Amino acid sequence: MVFRMFQIIKFLNFATSYNFQHVTSSPRYAQSNRTEAEQAVQTVKTKSEKSPDPQLTLLVYGTTPLQHRYNSAQLLMSNNLHTTVPTLPCQLKPSLVDSNQCYNKDTKLKSQQQIN
Repeated sequence: MVFRMFQIIKFLNFATSYNFQHVTSSPRYAQSNRTEAEQAVQTVKTKSEKSPDPQLTLLVYGTTPLQHRYNSAQLLMSNNLHTTVPTLPCQLKPSLVDSNQCYNKDTKLKSQQQIN
């Protein structure tokens, strides 16, 4: 019990030092999950059920550009992944993603969607 409390305090200190808020929700209460996460899971499930190669489906999903021009592989690893689609070698080189620019564009797109 004491060790668990120590872990919680350590995580809370980590959260405050990196300036983010940790919000918990019950995994059995789907309404509390974000709709984006639910939609991503649903998309991957339906695509992998239809595809003969589920790993290729995940690769294509991870390399599909999002609305702010970056794909999830770039955001996670700062690198484009090599897929079956022909690409130039210069496009496969690692490049850092400006997280502030990405966050601002994502926020702008979401606010525009709310207005529409």
